[in-house]
Amino acid sequence: MDEGERPLAVRPRFACVALVTLLLFPLAGPRAAPAAPLPRSLALSHGWLFQPDPLEIGLAEGWQQPGFDRAGWRAVVVPGAWDAYDATMDGYEGVGWYACRMPAERIDARAWQRLRFGRANHRATVWIDGEKVAEDSLGYLPFEVAATPRMRPGSPGWIVVRVENGVRYDWLPGTTTVEWVQYGGLLEPVELLTTSRVFIGHAAIDARPSGADASVSVVVEVESAADTVFTGRVRVETAGQSTEAAVRVAPRKAGEATLELVLPRARTWSPEHPALYDLEVRLLDGPRELDAIAEHFGVRSIEARGRELRLNGQPLRLRGVNRYNEFPKHGPVADEAAIRADLKAIKAAGANLVRVHFPQSPATLRIADELGLLVMEEVPLNWWRASWHRPAPPEYQNDRIIDAAELALERLVWRDVNHPSIVIWSMANECNTFDSLGVHAMERLLRRARVLDRSRLLTYVANRSYSKQKAFALADLVAVNLYYGMWEGESADRRADMEPRVRVPTREALGEIAALFPGKPILLSEFGTIGIPGTGGDTRFTEDFQAAYVTSVWKAVRDRPEICGGVVWSWADYRHRRGFTNDYPAFFGPFGLVTLDRKPKKALGVLGGLWKEDVAGARATP
Repeated sequence: MDEGERPLAVRPRFACVALVTLLLFPLAGPRAAPAAPLPRSLALSHGWLFQPDPLEIGLAEGWQQPGFDRAGWRAVVVPGAWDAYDATMDGYEGVGWYACRMPAERIDARAWQRLRFGRANHRATVWIDGEKVAEDSLGYLPFEVAATPRMRPGSPGWIVVRVENGVRYDWLPGTTTVEWVQYGGLLEPVELLTTSRVFIGHAAIDARPSGADASVSVVVEVESAADTVFTGRVRVETAGQSTEAAVRVAPRKAGEATLELVLPRARTWSPEHPALYDLEVRLLDGPRELDAIAEHFGVRSIEARGRELRLNGQPLRLRGVNRYNEFPKHGPVADEAAIRADLKAIKAAGANLVRVHFPQSPATLRIADELGLLVMEEVPLNWWRASWHRPAPPEYQNDRIIDAAELALERLVWRDVNHPSIVIWSMANECNTFDSLGVHAMERLLRRARVLDRSRLLTYVANRSYSKQKAFALADLVAVNLYYGMWEGESADRRADMEPRVRVPTREALGEIAALFPGKPILLSEFGTIGIPGTGGDTRFTEDFQAAYVTSVWKAVRDRPEICGGVVWSWADYRHRRGFTNDYPAFFGPFGLVTLDRKPKKALGVLGGLWKEDVAGARATP
């Protein structure tokens, strides 16, 4: 194999054969072309049918077969959570089936066509005309299947997807105790991709300041479904600059080309000035253009220097919110206007960072790029082997789930690497990462992340046994969750308790943690308490209590200059998964600075005021 080539089956997003089966078929079948050229990407939004399968009889009855009678199935639009189809589906955990008949005019037998599923939660099995072509168990990230030549002009062209949601020890997040709602269905767009048999699979952009200019490196992956060697060129263009490189790809393999260029007098990306550039990538075969894609990127650097974080060489102090991507009546599938309004409100409050427990929608990240919001994006490994939950069965007292977490990390970086807003990759949240098994798991993920992306900071989030968190030696910063007065230390029941039971122990704990990890930035990645909307007075969990609590914690963060910032739990109230309660006996988590429908609480005003004081103070400091 020539240098730069590798088998198509080991691309990052399909690296684990046990979780994803990608079947490529011989190029055969009718040669008829559609009446008009198809776009490179076509969203398959309409024409879908849905049927729940609570008794799991679909496989035995052949629901995947093209001739199966689907007259009674519900017509739905994709994407969408099946929880929103009907009140009786709200919180449904089980099996659901989707079917869509591909119109003949969308099938081009002369091209290479693929189906990309943006997100199917949680396990998806795909059939084309009754033949199983893929199975994926990641649930949060995209996967692709080859449609050529299984879809042929004149054939039924049925695409059938069996989706199963819920919680299992061998699915991420790695436990059966999960807080967030496991919304089911096809939660991101399904796309029909139409290209030549040699096409651009991916382009990864690394753009950093270099004096007054910027150095830009672009790694372009070219994939081939052809039976002959391809020799051509890759061209990249941005801001009036361009360069080319040769590329050679063996039959049914993938190859890479790395291109470098300089942007004179480049504008840097930052929360204050989120400058973005457009980049075109073209694949050329002689004078003929075979394929082209467009990406956007920002020029920025992020580093840890001693206790400080530095963005573009300047000190960065984080003021953040943790956020679930949940909206009333829609769950995680919101339109872009709602997402934009939400992120704009976060920034208007004075925050500069959003932390998330699992991969976000591409629309969310694109809007964060445009608005100038930093993002800490996390592998969805959460509460794995956590000691405060029922122990997993013996067969899961191992690191089997880390195979899935590593594959999720690879797909996450592959999909989101070009977003300048993402400055931190987190490997996990509140898992048992302090014994030998947990330390090894975090070291494995951190080492893999370092290979995948050297342009961002790496960490994982811990909430106990800090002296045993040996894997932090490989991280760029130490991230910890503290809830003194809530779940740690003496309970804070009145506002008078805030100083002795919240601020003081939080300040002391942060100092002790900092002493354990000299020379590393320390991030308080979670703090917060319940604030029941519309309540007041000197009582635990009222809006007044919540406002006093977040004020006390933020003052503790201010007390410790070695702390690089804090991230409140959470931005908005959210629904709990059925069966989960957390000191509030309802299927709801009212920890938000705003309500589920984004109405502000008192805590938003006080914490936002403190953040704005910090910003003003930083600007006044010479």
